[in-house]
Amino acid sequence: MSRGATLSFRGLSKQFEGGTRVDVGDLDIKAGSFTVLLGRSGCGKSTLLNIAAGLQQPSTGHLMYDGQALTGNKPDSALIFQQNNLFPWMSAAENIAIALLNRGLNREDANRRAGQLLAEVGLAEFAQHRPGALSGGMCQRIA
Repeated sequence: MSRGATLSFRGLSKQFEGGTRVDVGDLDIKAGSFTVLLGRSGCGKSTLLNIAAGLQQPSTGHLMYDGQALTGNKPDSALIFQQNNLFPWMSAAENIAIALLNRGLNREDANRRAGQLLAEVGLAEFAQHRPGALSGGMCQRIA
């Protein structure tokens, strides 16, 4: 996000099959701020994040970034799941490279970039380790 940018939810709600409805209403999240979503199970925390990530569309309302409407998938955003979803039979570097291959990089570039990304998160020395040999926090950084 650029400095001063705001992610805005306006009149947002999501209607699910079976009648469940999650109402978000209006919410602004400023760049650089620390925001916590807190609530009981089923109150809409994950739904809000799924809408922000483009994984779900709201039934009503709009999602905006710096005053511009956001719809669909956002290729310049990333989502880290609570479960790390790494392939246990692949090394840390291979797990990263496969994601890059799926985004269209060739194998050589994907392997090089995987090494760079591991270095950026302080895990270069663990490139050949499988997820089972790493801590939960290390696996989250790889994911």
